[in-house]
Amino acid sequence: MKPYTSYKKFLPSLLLIAGIFISMANFALAQTVSNEDKLLEAVRDGKTVVFKALLNSGANPQWRDKDGYDAFDYAIERHQFDISQLLLQHALDKTLNSEVDKRYVDAILNRQALTNQTTSTPIKIALLRLLANQGKTAEVMQLIQTGLPVDAGAETGYTALALAVRWQHKELLTQLLQAGADPNTHTNSCYQTTALMEASRDGNVDIAKQLISKGAKVNEPDKFGDHALNWAAFFGHLEFAQLLLTHGADLTRTGQTDDNALDVAIRQGHSKLVELLKNAGAKPHLKKSGNQ
Repeated sequence: MKPYTSYKKFLPSLLLIAGIFISMANFALAQTVSNEDKLLEAVRDGKTVVFKALLNSGANPQWRDKDGYDAFDYAIERHQFDISQLLLQHALDKTLNSEVDKRYVDAILNRQALTNQTTSTPIKIALLRLLANQGKTAEVMQLIQTGLPVDAGAETGYTALALAVRWQHKELLTQLLQAGADPNTHTNSCYQTTALMEASRDGNVDIAKQLISKGAKVNEPDKFGDHALNWAAFFGHLEFAQLLLTHGADLTRTGQTDDNALDVAIRQGHSKLVELLKNAGAKPHLKKSGNQ
């Protein structure tokens, strides 16, 4: 009984100490989350200097918010090219572990012949993304010629093709498609987009035509079920939508918000696109009884 009595005597103090430790842990966690929130806010607002400072201070760029976005998702969506470059350079730097790796990277960056030089696949993929983001066609193709699959890295991010499409690097796009890049490969982003969906952001019809000619499926869904026509309806790209309709885009396909393309166009206020879709036979989704 004596040990138990002794324990009871000190129980209030022990609980107080435990409470302090828990509070400190929660405070530290709140600070970490706050840093990540600030990082994402800097991306959304295009504050490159603030973003760079947070990244250098150790904020985790792969942290996702309640909507499933990470820093790169926002950089892509908000057309923040400089920030996307910083993110990809940061990812590459994190993989470099030796002078041998650094020499390999330098050789690729300077378009030098690789004589008995090699490195790990993760480094090659990180380098591939950085170069594709910049539209460095010769350097990207040199990496692929070393044996790196043309669609490498889809499971952990954007492929070279998706990046070429997003930033409209047409020469690189052509070379990647000729090398066998699959236009239906999905990115590992919050929406898990295809190249055709990425093209819809800017409504680039020439890129869309090239993708479709190489087998891009116009009705391929993203993570939430939306297809390229729904994406085009969101952004209001009339000619892009017309092209998709010409190639058999499904007017009834619904996705994340339970809307079809017509519903999306109405919601976004794209009157000319609404007219185009109605003339093509589109009707509001049945569950959207409030749509006219």
